[in-house]
Amino acid sequence: MARGDWPAALAAIRKMPPAQRNDSRWRWFEGRLLEKTGKSADATALYRAAASEPTFHASSPPTS
Repeated sequence: MARGDWPAALAAIRKMPPAQRNDSRWRWFEGRLLEKTGKSADATALYRAAASEPTFHASSPPTS
């Protein structure tokens, strides 16, 4: 992600085992990457899913 290669980072998250990928932190990162690649509606759904987890540390999606 540090290189700004959003599609590659998104592909890496999607290759994770389901138990890891479904962690709220990775759902949030996946949403962020979707937002960076122009898929805001899909990103919002993942932000909401992540935020519904009791272990999630943020209360709202990022602004830009």
